[in-house]
Amino acid sequence: MAQLTDIIQMIERIIPSQWAAKWDNPGLQTGEKSSQVKRILFSLDITSETVQEAIKTKTNLIISHHPLIFTPIKSVTDQGYPQNVIYNLIKNNIASFALHTNLDLFFFRKIGKILPLIKITPLEKIPISSQTDLSFGCKALLKKTVSLQSLCKILHDKLNVPFLTYVGSKDKKIKTLAYCPGTGTSFLEKTKELDVTITSDIKYHDAVKINEDKRAVIDIGHFHSELFYMNELYHLLKEKTAGMGITLILSKTMNNPIKGVVYE
Repeated sequence: MAQLTDIIQMIERIIPSQWAAKWDNPGLQTGEKSSQVKRILFSLDITSETVQEAIKTKTNLIISHHPLIFTPIKSVTDQGYPQNVIYNLIKNNIASFALHTNLDLFFFRKIGKILPLIKITPLEKIPISSQTDLSFGCKALLKKTVSLQSLCKILHDKLNVPFLTYVGSKDKKIKTLAYCPGTGTSFLEKTKELDVTITSDIKYHDAVKINEDKRAVIDIGHFHSELFYMNELYHLLKEKTAGMGITLILSKTMNNPIKGVVYE
């Protein structure tokens, strides 16, 4: 076992909260820093299902990607999300800790941990602005030219994405691309010269402009664009906590809240 404060300090040395965007809220969301950590559960989000999984596995720390507390909360009761989850975490003495845009930056300092999965060669980071080297996305090169439709199939197969959407001609030839996990619409102006941008949360009016400009975007969904984070983080911290007597668990209740229906 180890104290929660020791776990936080270890994480901060690897993935500092200072790397997070100014609008973000990473770090300790609930919990007592002096508490002893026996088990850590890793999940993209913290939902009621996640809390129940933590209770069943006797876990007293949940590490998530998305912060549970993001906007001001006026009360904590058992009604309404995320108040109900916060209430149950406190009630069951379960601490929660979030790694959000600082985790994005950690992976993209290495220029795209996900890209080797789809046989893509990273080229360079896409900086957030001209004033910083910070990056939440990267430009990359396919090993061979494929059609937009074929690239959609590759993403479907390799990333286990059950459904995705795209904008552009299905026959458009793709060699260069940008990968921006999460909501990547702010990067679209920075990737105009590339054949396609892979991201999520594309809005309708952005899609109209992309289509008119003869560009292409593949939307793989917010959930699947970031799901690999938790697996990577789990293995990283498993190595760092070896010998500390802490059990690490990768959540089995991580589910995309957005479902798709295909009618033949």
